[in-house]
Amino acid sequence: MKTALIFTLCLAAAQCIDLKELGDEFVQKTKKLHDLCVAKINVTDSEIEQFKAGVYSVQNKLFKEYVACLWLESKAVDENLNVNEEVVKNFLPPSKTVHLAPVYVACIKLVKKTVPANAPVEEKFFLISNCVYFRNPEDWIFF
Repeated sequence: MKTALIFTLCLAAAQCIDLKELGDEFVQKTKKLHDLCVAKINVTDSEIEQFKAGVYSVQNKLFKEYVACLWLESKAVDENLNVNEEVVKNFLPPSKTVHLAPVYVACIKLVKKTVPANAPVEEKFFLISNCVYFRNPEDWIFF
């Protein structure tokens, strides 16, 4: 799945991050997470590419499950939306951590505060990802 590595590291604005900036550890970490969730959820590469391009299918339950899988398997956030800020930072490129980490954390906290606790976890993580995208589409990272 060579294409997985390439699209894993592209930004929503169709720009790719310089692999040298990320380092092998980051590349391997995101690829492993992506592959795990694709296998677990059975979402298509086409659905992932559409989301990265800002096309949101609010009816696609499988894709929402994939988004939730990424968040939960990364251990950045648990099902109760308790955030581990260090893990969030570890999934961001070093040059973008300072300005992106607060965006991610703010979106997690916003969804936790405004979405009913009994809402499906997939919806919560989908809303978090949308929030991050709309707050900073130029630097939005999705794999």
